[in-house]
Amino acid sequence: MIVPMKKAYLFLQKKHDPEALKDLAVLGLLHIEHQQLPGSEEINVLNEQIALLQQANLILAAFRVSAAPSPARPPEDLLAVCRHIIDLGKRLGQLKEYAVTLSAGIDQWSSWGDFDPQEITKLAQNSIYIKLYQIPREQFKNLPPQVSVKKIFSAGGVENCIVISRQNIQLNFKELELPKMSLSLMRQR
Repeated sequence: MIVPMKKAYLFLQKKHDPEALKDLAVLGLLHIEHQQLPGSEEINVLNEQIALLQQANLILAAFRVSAAPSPARPPEDLLAVCRHIIDLGKRLGQLKEYAVTLSAGIDQWSSWGDFDPQEITKLAQNSIYIKLYQIPREQFKNLPPQVSVKKIFSAGGVENCIVISRQNIQLNFKELELPKMSLSLMRQR
């Protein structure tokens, strides 16, 4: 049950101040209130700087090595260094996300083999249309005669195929969008 605190006045010598306050705090009997809350532009700036330092420290904590050498002297503009650390931490996060995306792309396209999507796009300018489809095995015989089909691999009851035609034909099967880059370029990145 929470009850309102009662005020008590303590009279003690100045030298006993810290010890008495500590003992009262340990007992849970001490609650200090400001008569007038501190506030100024300087406090806001200091709070922002503390937050910046804490954020940079959190980022660096992930990379701490037990035998890391400490610098001979601190940097001249510590806040600029903190901002740089925070920017590098954000960049590292972006690169990790990009690596996950590339890894998923490699997994998806490795079965298809290595090809350059830009070359396939260039062929379309010369009226040679190459598209990637996933066609159910039982529907495979119902393809129009004006298309040429090459099976690449099978997965379950689906044939993953390349469909080549001289006209831009849309089939009623799942068409895969070409990747943004080749498999070898994904692996290189």
